[in-house]
Amino acid sequence: MKKQNTRPIKLNFPAAEGKYWFLMWIGAVVYKAQRKVELYFYNKKTPTDDYRDLDLNCLVKLVRPVSYLSVLEMGSIYDISQQKIIKTNGRIYNISIKENIYLAKKSFPLNESKYFLKNAAEIVPIGFNYLKVYPKINELDNIKVANEKKKTNILISPYVILQYFLFNDSQLIKKVFSGELLDAFKISEMKFRDCVETGKRIGCLTYDMQKIGEKQAMYLAPFLFLKKSAGVKFLQSVYSNVDMAFINSEEKSTYLNFFWYDFTNYEMEVEGKYYYTGFNNDFKYLHTYRINKFRFKDDNPYIVDKVELFAINSKKTTEDRKNHDPKDVNRPLPPQITGLSLNLNNDSANPIAPVSSKIKEEFDNPFNIDVEIIERDKQLNAYNVKYFPADKDFDDVVRDLEKLEKDAKSIRENIEKYIINVKKFKYFKDLVNILKIGLENPKYKIQVTSYPNTYLRNYYIAEISRSSNNLYLVEFGSGIIGVFNKDDFRRIPLENLYVIVESFLEYRNYVEEGKVLWTYIKNTQVQKYLDENIIIHTGVKHLNVPEDKLAKTKDEAIKQAVTDAARHIYKNRINSILPK
Repeated sequence: MKKQNTRPIKLNFPAAEGKYWFLMWIGAVVYKAQRKVELYFYNKKTPTDDYRDLDLNCLVKLVRPVSYLSVLEMGSIYDISQQKIIKTNGRIYNISIKENIYLAKKSFPLNESKYFLKNAAEIVPIGFNYLKVYPKINELDNIKVANEKKKTNILISPYVILQYFLFNDSQLIKKVFSGELLDAFKISEMKFRDCVETGKRIGCLTYDMQKIGEKQAMYLAPFLFLKKSAGVKFLQSVYSNVDMAFINSEEKSTYLNFFWYDFTNYEMEVEGKYYYTGFNNDFKYLHTYRINKFRFKDDNPYIVDKVELFAINSKKTTEDRKNHDPKDVNRPLPPQITGLSLNLNNDSANPIAPVSSKIKEEFDNPFNIDVEIIERDKQLNAYNVKYFPADKDFDDVVRDLEKLEKDAKSIRENIEKYIINVKKFKYFKDLVNILKIGLENPKYKIQVTSYPNTYLRNYYIAEISRSSNNLYLVEFGSGIIGVFNKDDFRRIPLENLYVIVESFLEYRNYVEEGKVLWTYIKNTQVQKYLDENIIIHTGVKHLNVPEDKLAKTKDEAIKQAVTDAARHIYKNRINSILPK
């Protein structure tokens, strides 16, 4: 469970009657120079989640860095006078899950409640993934529950699950959204061995201390050894879903999602508040604020009995550095040993608090497995032990981990490309919109159609039409907009259009450093495309207007540059190429 935050948190709200703000909902993650999250607050006069003084006409959306998710959870109350978060107490339920369960995608039930969000359907769209389950009924509750006509449904947002398992540390959150979460682990070097003394099966994993801290490594390691690769798929899916959503959506906004299907046979304690919907309040739901406890019910949900972590690239050094093989470790750790059984509920606030080696309640410990940091001299010996052959369970996990390592690298590269290209694509989108509106009053009106990148590749296409004649612009995010058309100016069917642009991309590996793709195509491939009845024209550079010369803001300078580029395209490409 999270430790109560005592540090001031600065949130700016408009003037309102009450001095408290209730966090009703955590919305989409958006991209605004950095990853940020939408937070929906209602104004209140009292520091509770009671409906009676909830000002339903005073809903405020704040957009804050995703790191705020380490301290703000649904149901939180913000006191503007003291600049602190007050935790609300709700109804507690135990949930027991045996089989696989999918995240629901139907319309969120609370959208029908008059006490939930104003314009809820616009804020929580269909397709939003959430967990919907029934509570476990204790024997003492049987009589009480038997007299209730309404059966309680438990609704759990992905944010609630992530805040329990992963978002309890601001640094982990940043690594999730940057695609760096698992970069630190040398997954391809994972090994397994049997301990002669204890008979335990041990998973051996190396991690890089320059990329991740010791406590974070110990915290994440159990995920990597869950059966059916459940933890691997979970960790992988969190940032891959975000990455794909941002790269392929013009909106640059998405709700978090992840793979949860392989988490089975567990129980958890949740806490939240009742909401009712229906004509006579026929349906009863618990809107979950937080998960208090989580426990796997399997005797051993892991493919190993113990995890040993081997640190490399420590910022520290040792006097006997010369005795260590630099191939194994560049800057070895000083001799020390840390053997802990992880407890995710032991004050795992921001940052991750020290974990306890003694578990008071098993129910508080979802990851009931020993994770040990091996000291330097034992680590060298550990590399010489006899490793056992992998069986199917191990093979499956190792294969998934290696795939994860590859995907993590790919995702990281995609994010870097996205950060580089997003401004160019925004430039192109604004340019196309200006062409649609029209800079001139031509005798023959032009029509502009823009096609999104549906093939998960980094390009955008715009079709310029005038009197049944067509010209095409293509943006690769590289600084020059490509221009081409059919030799007879006919319209290119969409499926053929994508094939042509995909063929352009095949030449990326031939482009010299410092050059751009379209320049290479124009200089070397004109005849090839002419043989295919495609005419390649000189591209158009993105025009950049220096901010200091305009005495304008950066946004105004960019707008001026886009307008000038659109005017240039209209005059020197559309008017000079398309028949009138």
